[in-house]
Amino acid sequence: AQLARSAMNFEASVSIVSADKDFQQLLEQNKLRMLRWDSKKSEYIETDEAAFREANNACAPKQFVDMLALMGDVSDNIPGVAGIGIKTSQKLVAEFGSVDAMYEMLEDVKPKRVRELLREQRSNAEISRALAQICTEEIPLGRFASWNALQRREIDEERCRELFNLVGLRASFLLDMIDAVRGYHQQQS
Repeated sequence: AQLARSAMNFEASVSIVSADKDFQQLLEQNKLRMLRWDSKKSEYIETDEAAFREANNACAPKQFVDMLALMGDVSDNIPGVAGIGIKTSQKLVAEFGSVDAMYEMLEDVKPKRVRELLREQRSNAEISRALAQICTEEIPLGRFASWNALQRREIDEERCRELFNLVGLRASFLLDMIDAVRGYHQQQS
């Protein structure tokens, strides 16, 4: 995430290939998009800011953190507010803009049952928001200091295999990622 943010400072169009939906909070129209594995369709789906908004009640990608703070995410151990799901979180974030703004106007939250859940579990929402936020602080690029070092080039499958083995990822996952990236870049050409 930090490297993607840094590359965007070079006015680059950046693509993140990941099955982790949390990266959606970084989407920016014409700057950062994502290829995400859809296990139901068994294919990679391109997601950009417009697609995210369409799927999430017009909420912006940067508001995804607020949605996660309310609905939680079992796979990332983000508790959220028990009793609030995706639809309610989308509605609340669309209406109030953020968790902070919602809590400032808590008495305006309807229905009463939701307002009480929020009141009783405020600390869960605050902790969940902190857990869901991806760190995008600027990092020194070090050996990647030149823009040329960040340019897309042919994938070195052997180096990728070594890296994946080093961090314990399956070879089949590597091959799927390489095929997805190659296919995506062929479509863009």
